[in-house]
Amino acid sequence: IKSYRVIVPFYNDFKNFEQFFLELKKIDTSVQFLIVDNGSSDNSIGEYLNINTLKNIEFIKFDSNSGYGGGIKKATNYCVENYIGWMPGNMKIAPADACIFFELSIDQEFDLIKAKRVGRPFNDWIKTLIFGITASVHFKQNMLDSGGVPSLTKKDFFKEKEIFIPNDFSFDVFMLYYFKSKNKKVLRPKIRYTTRLHGESKWQRGYKSELNLIKTIFNYKNTWKESLK
Repeated sequence: IKSYRVIVPFYNDFKNFEQFFLELKKIDTSVQFLIVDNGSSDNSIGEYLNINTLKNIEFIKFDSNSGYGGGIKKATNYCVENYIGWMPGNMKIAPADACIFFELSIDQEFDLIKAKRVGRPFNDWIKTLIFGITASVHFKQNMLDSGGVPSLTKKDFFKEKEIFIPNDFSFDVFMLYYFKSKNKKVLRPKIRYTTRLHGESKWQRGYKSELNLIKTIFNYKNTWKESLK
């Protein structure tokens, strides 16, 4: 039996968290979530959860922001389950859809589950396609839709000290690259995406910021290759 918990990091994003909580409250699911406040400037999420509770939610706050990937990695230390899932809390994915995604996926044989996004706005889809093709050539792997989440893998993976797992938003790209390069079993079930409900992305702030992230990811190539050894 695979036991798992889903990490959902938030950073100065209370409105999306509140909507996430309210949507989760409407559904009957056994999926367990660890809500992570990744160094927000206030304690709005913690205060909210002191008053409002759900049996399948636990909460932890970190004093400082460790980055998207760094927050997920730190949060794995607070999970006792054998498998770790993660997803954003920006409401691009409906909590009900995420729960179905995990419930249908967990009993399959896999090394990594990484969602394939459908239903996205055309501009987001075409940018992802261009990046995926370029990254596939650069990394010599099929890197199409490498940012797709939710994802799920064994908790033990995060304990491997020799593996360089990035702390920034390249985290999901690395995960696909690593498991593909190791010829591990990667499942890509589909999940529907919408647009961000509240606020703005911490990195998608125009083409300049997106190009900077792409440059950062491509510069990781040699470092990531070392992790394969």
